[in-house]
Amino acid sequence: MRLRRILGCAAAAIIAATTAGLTAGAASAGTVNPYKSVTTHQRHARDLRKVNVTIPGTRLPSLKLANSASVKNTGSATSTNWSGYVDEACSTCSLRYVSADFTVPHLNPANSPDNSWAAHWVGLDGATNSTVEQAGIDTYVSGGVDYYYAWYEMFPAATQVYSLAASPGDNIQVSVYTVSGTYYLTLNDTTLGAGLTATATVPAGYTGQNKSAEVITEAPSEVSGSSLVQLPLADYGQVNYNNATVTSRSGTHGNLGSTSLWSGYAVKMVGSSKTTLSTPSGLLNGTNSSGIPVSDFTVGWRAAS
Repeated sequence: MRLRRILGCAAAAIIAATTAGLTAGAASAGTVNPYKSVTTHQRHARDLRKVNVTIPGTRLPSLKLANSASVKNTGSATSTNWSGYVDEACSTCSLRYVSADFTVPHLNPANSPDNSWAAHWVGLDGATNSTVEQAGIDTYVSGGVDYYYAWYEMFPAATQVYSLAASPGDNIQVSVYTVSGTYYLTLNDTTLGAGLTATATVPAGYTGQNKSAEVITEAPSEVSGSSLVQLPLADYGQVNYNNATVTSRSGTHGNLGSTSLWSGYAVKMVGSSKTTLSTPSGLLNGTNSSGIPVSDFTVGWRAAS
């Protein structure tokens, strides 16, 4: 399968964290809650707390194909706001599970303008359609200090945000799994001993197609007046993603590289001025202790905007 050169109308369906904007004709995310339940665990009450704050939201990418993928070769693409890896399912396939670990990066305030952000997440959908089922962490710099939020989101419904007492170097494990239209989004800070598992469905008026899986570092966006503005990308240095794995609807396991069931793409983030903002390394493929194929890779910061 070839990744679409530029997403069409789906790319216009964008939302900030507290905006309930859906495409015309769909039910409002403000009146239909797709989040059914959530369980949390933490050693101390301060480690993970649900908070009512606004954070910048996910924006669907306009992925531009650079090199096509084949069964044995990973393709490449560019995006203005995503970097990492995208697996696109074949026309008759879908995906039911994606997971990866990553290390919380240390932000460099010297290269990070005030109100600069970096989001690191794992999810299903979004590369070629208008929903994303995802979980991850946001890191940002304000007043020379870095902060961390954990979150999960059934885009385009509002993001559910938690204050996370994370530290650089913490190990984060994220997985998204779907069965019979229900999604299970799990995030654990295994170093801190805190995490959550949310049960959800896609917002009313939408269908979770499960046509792609992603492991992504993103420059989030926020609403400013009537416009959606991409924020500067905080200097996160390098994020190490490990043990990334994908499972198809039929139960076939694979790493992030291309297979007969999905095509893998390395995605480089390129700003509006054609400056490279963030770029992934190649994949280091192997198997975990259970014999399941996995991928390791890094994503490196290059510029804020």
